Amino acid sequence: MNIYISKSDLPTASIAEDARLYAGRGWLALVQEAMPVICGAQIRAIREDAGLLRIELANANAEMRALVKAIEAKSASMCEICGEPGSLRWEGLKDGKPAGWHRVRCDLHVDTRTSSW
Repeated sequence: MNIYISKSDLPTASIAEDARLYAGRGWLALVQEAMPVICGAQIRAIREDAGLLRIELANANAEMRALVKAIEAKSASMCEICGEPGSLRWEGLKDGKPAGWHRVRCDLHVDTRTSSW
């Protein structure tokens, strides 16, 4: 099973041929929530960045971007793997402070990675 959102999950979306799709399936509901807001703008990427969902669009106006940003913000409390409530977590500590990869995970998926690095 693919752990990432795929083009087939969004059959009516305008997704660029070279779009980067690297966001966990747990955020699919958020991406689907964004579809009416996107209103035909082309999707350049749906990805995780600094632990949170990012939807990058071509030809989007300021209002569209603001609405998508509000939807992306919801990813801070939704597990990227399963969509259940989660929190932003860090993979490790450096000098006693959070460091390493940032991820939003529920307690069940706290150790689940979406990449092999």
